[in-house]
Amino acid sequence: MTVIADAQASPNDRAYALYRSINCYAPGGSNECGGKDVPKNVRKRWFDTLKTAYPGTPWARKLRYYW
Repeated sequence: MTVIADAQASPNDRAYALYRSINCYAPGGSNECGGKDVPKNVRKRWFDTLKTAYPGTPWARKLRYYW
C-alpha cells in the first residue's frame, strides 16, 4: 500500500507523498523517479488533493504547479 492511499498515514506524510509524486514529473512531464507512468489527469487530482486537503502543510505551500 502506498502512503497516498493509506488512511492510517499522518496528514503530513500523505502531503509529502503527494508532493514527491507530483515532482517526479517536474518540469518536463516525464517520470524521473522510475516505476509506472501516471496520466496527467491523475497527477492533477494529486495536486488538487494536496492543495485542498492539506493546504497548511509546507508541501502544499511550496508546490505551485503540476506536470
